[in-house]
Amino acid sequence: MSERSIGFDPVRMNRPVHIGRRDALVERAVALLSVPTETLDLAGRIAHTERIIALIERALRESALADRAGEAPPMEHDFAHFLQLILENVRSAAAFLKSTAQIESREQTFLQQYLNVAREEVELAAMNYRRLSADVFGVLWQMLRLLPIPYRALQESARETFREDDVERYRLAYESLREELAGATDPDPAAAI
Repeated sequence: MSERSIGFDPVRMNRPVHIGRRDALVERAVALLSVPTETLDLAGRIAHTERIIALIERALRESALADRAGEAPPMEHDFAHFLQLILENVRSAAAFLKSTAQIESREQTFLQQYLNVAREEVELAAMNYRRLSADVFGVLWQMLRLLPIPYRALQESARETFREDDVERYRLAYESLREELAGATDPDPAAAI
């Protein structure tokens, strides 16, 4: 008798793993979004923002893989939509920061060359780009402050779809990736949500 004939479904079996990985990635992204970046230079802020983008993109991929099992409650689809909106905002902030870098560079950059201007002539634009990126992160922080209640409800809703052995697979996937993502001086990701 094959595994398929006794109800073995590898896609369904991996659902808790993907949800655990999604949760670890989201919590890490939220923790990084909560870290003040004022002390970072522009290149550091860009790198920080790109790391957040990569985490959210991975979380969305894990969410899509979990959804393939066909057991995702509507709350999970809503959460994926929420993550997509957060991702778009972080990408906007990254674009503002990258434009700032193009304008503020002491070397001739594409924007300076294309606009045929000196750095000093576009300083106001650089200031505005910095302000815009700070505003985006401020709005994201406000939105993420509201996340704990729906996030915990999402986790509880997912657990309700788990079988007994799924809980352990979720825990192992979550803890393993959480440890992998955490740095020695980084804030606790789970405390961020």
